[in-house]
Amino acid sequence: MSKVLVVDDEPRYREHISRALSRDGHEVLTAANGRDAVSVGSQFRPDVLVADWMLKNHLHGLHVSEALRVVVPKLETILITGFPASDLREDARSLQVSEFIEKPFEMARLRDAVRAVGTGSPTALDRSPIAVFEVDRRGAVRFPNERARQLLGQTGAEQSEPELWKLLDFTESFLVTDATQRWVTVSPRWSPEARWHLRAKAHADGQGWLVIAIPNDQQRHKDHPVVHMLLDLEPSTLVPWPFEGRTLIVDDDQWVRHVVAKQIECGGGICHTAESAATALETCRRDSGIRVVVVDHDLPGEEVSELVHRLRGVLPGAQIVGTSGSDRSVEFSRLGVTECLLKPWTVSDLTNVLSSRVGNCGYCGLSLPLRRARKGETPARWECVGCGRRFTAVLDKGLPEDVISHVRPVEEE
Repeated sequence: MSKVLVVDDEPRYREHISRALSRDGHEVLTAANGRDAVSVGSQFRPDVLVADWMLKNHLHGLHVSEALRVVVPKLETILITGFPASDLREDARSLQVSEFIEKPFEMARLRDAVRAVGTGSPTALDRSPIAVFEVDRRGAVRFPNERARQLLGQTGAEQSEPELWKLLDFTESFLVTDATQRWVTVSPRWSPEARWHLRAKAHADGQGWLVIAIPNDQQRHKDHPVVHMLLDLEPSTLVPWPFEGRTLIVDDDQWVRHVVAKQIECGGGICHTAESAATALETCRRDSGIRVVVVDHDLPGEEVSELVHRLRGVLPGAQIVGTSGSDRSVEFSRLGVTECLLKPWTVSDLTNVLSSRVGNCGYCGLSLPLRRARKGETPARWECVGCGRRFTAVLDKGLPEDVISHVRPVEEE
């Protein structure tokens, strides 16, 4: 039988699956969201992960699988989804997800899938550059992944579970008080010229720590998304995603869909993608939580007016943003779509449009702390300090002081 971690934000689904798999003899733990799943799974070390793709916080099922496969390289993942779009299937294949199960499903289908992957011979997916291991209360190093074994081998350790304090110029109190709060720099006792950067997360039961080690010449990996997931750190990003609900990108260009979705997810959002009108409408029917839809005007073989009309029928409260390689603002405005982006555009541009911000000055490129007036607000006249261009807008005081200084009020003439 297998150790199974079940992740679903619907309590009845989660408990129903847990009971069914437990009756089959599996050892089952559950988690209600992606963050808890990574925390529980990194200590439980399951053989099989059963995860819903759509979870309520910024970590979805594939994120959980990606993080836990660094800790448990032979983890088998069964992904549950309401609609397995082609982009999702491609992302899942890259992470070697064992099987898709589409909702709604018969419990026998899931039980058979868990039994099948649990009795197979999983292939270890241990290509991660992140060295991860566990340290128990007595300081013994346990469960190192392949990268961690390589690093520990450089210390001259010969025991199967060596004590961390004997390998490094390091103490237990240092781990407890410092490494759980910040990155600390240590050196192997047998190679004092080497430098490792360590950070730890205490297990919920207080019986040890999950530790990540990064050599000095690979410090860029401190900002690896998996590191943030395993340590439960906030995403490190220059473009945080500040909006509630999910986003849908409708574009036939796979590169556009992939890049935008990844940037939104790095900013803490969750993004669907669709390469056609049919896929977009089916996705919207299955996820009523979509709040923003970005629609490319030039979808091959599609009538954008019909797509916009049907999107409004499926998601009446969603904000639709139009995009195109040429200026289609007039065509979009006839459809009631007032927000448009000219390709190529960035997630920062999309954020500005959704928040009604002016963004950058069109003449000198300076970032402007201005937005369009909302109902009940009175706009004022502002001047860009870079080029003198004038705007009628509202000052966005929530931006940093250095950005606010990029405009000055226009004196009454």
